[in-house]
Amino acid sequence: MLKTTASRSKNCSVFLHALVAVACVSALSNSAFAQDGALANTPNYDNQSQLTKDMGITQKLGVQLPMDTPFKDDEGKSIKFGDIFSGRPMVMIPMFYACRTGCSVITDSLLKTLTKATAKTNIAEFKADDLRVGRDLDVIFLSIDPVETPELAHGKKVLVMDAYHQPGTENGWHMLTGSMESIHKITDAIGFKYKYDAPRHLINHPVCSVLITPKGVVSGYTIGAEVQTRVLESALALARNDKVGESADQSFMFGCIMVDPTTGKRRVIIENVLRLAGVVTLIVLVTSIVGMSIKSRRETSLPGGQPGA
Repeated sequence: MLKTTASRSKNCSVFLHALVAVACVSALSNSAFAQDGALANTPNYDNQSQLTKDMGITQKLGVQLPMDTPFKDDEGKSIKFGDIFSGRPMVMIPMFYACRTGCSVITDSLLKTLTKATAKTNIAEFKADDLRVGRDLDVIFLSIDPVETPELAHGKKVLVMDAYHQPGTENGWHMLTGSMESIHKITDAIGFKYKYDAPRHLINHPVCSVLITPKGVVSGYTIGAEVQTRVLESALALARNDKVGESADQSFMFGCIMVDPTTGKRRVIIENVLRLAGVVTLIVLVTSIVGMSIKSRRETSLPGGQPGA
């Protein structure tokens, strides 16, 4: 009897802890992260509806990008957008280097994917053991903030190279800065709509990556902060052959919204993916609870678990 009671008590404790976890996940899935990583109150969508209207992505597959657009690289050298193309497909992320939220998340996701990416055996173009920047593809980080400098771009490159751990790939990473006119030539061409408030220096923008062919044609998109390995490999295979893929799913749009600090509100991220993750985690927790309950019942039904055994 004591063994059975102890078992039930343990299961009850596990169940209660699981319920607490579920409550936390539910709260997390209905909240947004603040800029500094702390939880913020769920934003008032009525008040922020205009903000979200000012940002979005219209996928412009097959569009030729303006290759003569002037920019500066991370060394401060004046270049044209087309100068960085060297016969390889490109992955471009519109972002700004001072961003510590969505831009950092997608950068981290891309780095992890590139580190673990392996070639699919049915894709002849990628027979190597991995996708190596500077050999199989190049990466462009396009600053959407016209006040950012090559020095900031260089600092970002140093951080990225340190995280990538692939010496000799420096020429495959391109950190660009430019004027608002130059920035908009590219962002308009790829259908990247964002809000830049110059007086208050606030930037509201979606998060995505754009696949570009070696000739500068938009080939595909990934929407949100996650860059999946298989999606990237397949998209790069198409881009490498100057082919255009299909439109990406935009069900789970991810964006960074910076609220004016004079209102007392904090910067927040609006991320539908977070809600999906909360739901998935909830399902996993419930499944675990059911599994433990079934296992406990089986154990107590065995001869060794009967009272007096």
